[in-house]
Amino acid sequence: MVEVEVVQQPEGYVLVRLAGEIDMSHRAEVQKAFDEVLVAGRAAVVVDLCDLRFLGVAGIDRIDVAVAELRGQGRSVRVVCADRGAV
Repeated sequence: MVEVEVVQQPEGYVLVRLAGEIDMSHRAEVQKAFDEVLVAGRAAVVVDLCDLRFLGVAGIDRIDVAVAELRGQGRSVRVVCADRGAV
C-alpha cells in the first residue's frame, strides 16, 4: 500500500510525500500525484521518500520521469530520503 500526499507548503514549495510501498500496482496513484504537481504552477518541488519501505522499479521510473518533466518546466526539484532505510 502506498500513501501519497501533495501539499503546498507555506514556504512556497510543493511537497510530494510518498510512504509505504510502491510497486507496479501503485504506479497510477504515483502518476496522479505528479500529474497534479505538473499542472499546479511553477513552484519548486520536494519529493520526500523518507517513509517508503519498498520502492520497485516502476516507482523509480515514475519518479525519474516526473523529475525530468518538472525540470523541463524550469522548476527546481529535490528528492530526499533517509540516510538509512529501504530507499
